[in-house]
Amino acid sequence: IHGVLPYIAPELFQKKPYTKASDIYSFGIIIVEMTTGQRSFNDYKFDIDLAIMICNFGLRPKFAPGTPDCYVELANQCMSSDPDKRPNVREIINRLNQWLFIIEGDIENEYDIDIENKSDIENKSDIDIENVSDIDIENMSDQSRNYLHTLKNGYRTFVSLYKKFFKPISINIEM
Repeated sequence: IHGVLPYIAPELFQKKPYTKASDIYSFGIIIVEMTTGQRSFNDYKFDIDLAIMICNFGLRPKFAPGTPDCYVELANQCMSSDPDKRPNVREIINRLNQWLFIIEGDIENEYDIDIENKSDIENKSDIDIENVSDIDIENMSDQSRNYLHTLKNGYRTFVSLYKKFFKPISINIEM
């Protein structure tokens, strides 16, 4: 196993194969770090004891006080000890798009991307916004609102970089 301990998914310590869900776990750790501005488990020694606490006892990094519940929920889903319960990239992007819809009232075409179907990058696809009402931006604290705006800006950067560096390829295999 290679990597920095806090970002390594628990299943990898159990000699299970690396999957895309392993990266989603790491993304969950990064989400927490965005709330605190500090590296996760900064007060722990990166050793076998920390690995055991993460794998066997479900230790996860702590969020900053005032972190919006929707943000905590997404990060916790990403950091689930069961890889099958972690959201995929499309589900994460849909959730981020829902938050953008709440903040801005509309989503521009360039931010609605289907990662699993790369051909949709240039085409606007529908977004499921049925569960948008569970985030009450009017009653959020200023700190929570700032987190959502920070997330929005980070998401836009992600989409911009994705579109810039993703180059679809076509491969024909003759049999």
